[in-house]
Amino acid sequence: MPLAPVFVEKATGDQTAPALEEQHGGLALDPRLTEYVSWVGNRMLPYSLRGSEPHVYKVLQSDKIINAFALGNGNVYVTRGLLHMLDEEAELAEVLGHENAHFRHRH
Repeated sequence: MPLAPVFVEKATGDQTAPALEEQHGGLALDPRLTEYVSWVGNRMLPYSLRGSEPHVYKVLQSDKIINAFALGNGNVYVTRGLLHMLDEEAELAEVLGHENAHFRHRH
């Protein structure tokens, strides 16, 4: 089955993001946490074939849901629940690199 055009993936991601963020309790209120996650995620971009495209790293407020995912518009999400389970920065880098790969491969 052929992939949807990139512009369709981006539009779908833009359209889906607000409801998805609301469903997970909204975005985290701590800007330092989001800055840190973005810093780690951006350090992974040189290893992605779509690393030159915009990626926006966001932390979702949900403590109960343990997950991370990416949308076709370049938004990469991680929940606070998942962050609480991580022991070190390398684990966060692994999670974000995995999500970058989903974006890169258009999953």
